[in-house]
Amino acid sequence: MKSSTLGLVTAGIVVIAGITYVVYYDYQRRKNPAYRQQKSKEKKREIKQAIKTNKQDTLSTIQKVLDLVAQDEYPTLTEEKEAYFMNQVSQGESLVAKGETYYHDSVLPFYRALKVYPKPLDLIMMYQKTVPDAIFQMIISIMSLEQKKMQNGFYEQFPPKSTFVKLAELPSLEARDGDDKQSFRRGLVVDKDIKAGEVIYTETPLISALYPSFEASNCHFCMKSVTMSSIKVACTNCNNVIFCSTECERQGQKLYHQFICTNDKFKASTVGEDFNNYCGRNNLKYPQMIARFLASMVEEEMDDKQTDQQQQHYSSWDHIERMRYLESLPTENTVQEIEMIKRVLANKVPGIDKFLTDDIYLMLRGKLAYNSYPIPVSSAGSDNGVRDGQAGMEEQYRQLPGMDTKDVAGLALYKISTYIGQSMENPNVKIIFAENNNKLSVVATQDIQKGEELITDYVVPL
Repeated sequence: MKSSTLGLVTAGIVVIAGITYVVYYDYQRRKNPAYRQQKSKEKKREIKQAIKTNKQDTLSTIQKVLDLVAQDEYPTLTEEKEAYFMNQVSQGESLVAKGETYYHDSVLPFYRALKVYPKPLDLIMMYQKTVPDAIFQMIISIMSLEQKKMQNGFYEQFPPKSTFVKLAELPSLEARDGDDKQSFRRGLVVDKDIKAGEVIYTETPLISALYPSFEASNCHFCMKSVTMSSIKVACTNCNNVIFCSTECERQGQKLYHQFICTNDKFKASTVGEDFNNYCGRNNLKYPQMIARFLASMVEEEMDDKQTDQQQQHYSSWDHIERMRYLESLPTENTVQEIEMIKRVLANKVPGIDKFLTDDIYLMLRGKLAYNSYPIPVSSAGSDNGVRDGQAGMEEQYRQLPGMDTKDVAGLALYKISTYIGQSMENPNVKIIFAENNNKLSVVATQDIQKGEELITDYVVPL
């Protein structure tokens, strides 16, 4: 047989075999239930394997981006941020234009752009409309994981190890009707054995403020009576506050007073004066403490831009949002107080008009009410203060034992001491102000074993 004839015969056999298989396959598909079931299972396995592979690729991309952005050093100057943002977005768009094969590669530049954008939520909304859904979902997943990592890291860094205390998960003391599931709370426990009489740690406040009747006699920063200091430092721009030292004046100006000073020595601010007069008439401190807190967040952000952070930095807002709070209901004065704070900070705190909503203001008031401690008047202090339990119009705070007959110079909120447990029957520590200012010390009243919760006998606001 000729080779050409053999080739044709072979090709014919192959074609016939192929046609036969197709006919057989079609017959089995239509007539044989077991065959159909087997093929269906195979198809499902293929789809499942494809989904698994795609999921693994997605998880790998997410982890890769998380690892890389954790090592990134981002620009701090506005112009550098803008240039960096445009460059990263351009890279992401170029990769998307190449097709689905490059979708995973585009996630990193898109996410890096998000890290420097001043309004991340606005950019997320733009991404949702402009980038493919597969990319958008990966970006959202990375944000969620990064936030979770940040949340978990908070309790690894805080409180500082030098305080010998830590925040542990403890069973909740609040019973829930019809709920058998155990709930937990964060409580302050010691990280070593403590002897009775030992000072466990000292702490300066996150934010504090004097009552108006003490502003002429006590330091505006540490709240110490100026009669106990050889130095009396006035604000160079206003007649409303004094400081007990140049260091307190420097710290007070830097952290908040520069933002809320009335500047009445040069050009009187009616807005600032109205705010001070309102708080003075009603003997209020929480509106001023909220104004100081918001101002201090701006200063904190400015410091962060100038500091090379070796580890994750947690802001004052990160601290305050974790604190428990007393539900604070709006009053006829709520709107007025919010508007006054907005006017005072209008040109100094960017975005204050949109940020300080009714809900945010009431939440901050509730945090202050539940967690603030009263600062006692020193023995050499003025006698024109506020009796404990009568500290102003609707302002509540934690009442400490033995202060019912003492004057309260002001109130202070503390990052660590807010987590001290409460018990009138079994306290194991006491809170003192040994330096006659707002520096708080926690002293053991009995031996405390490592891992035990710190408890004192303050009265919780209701």
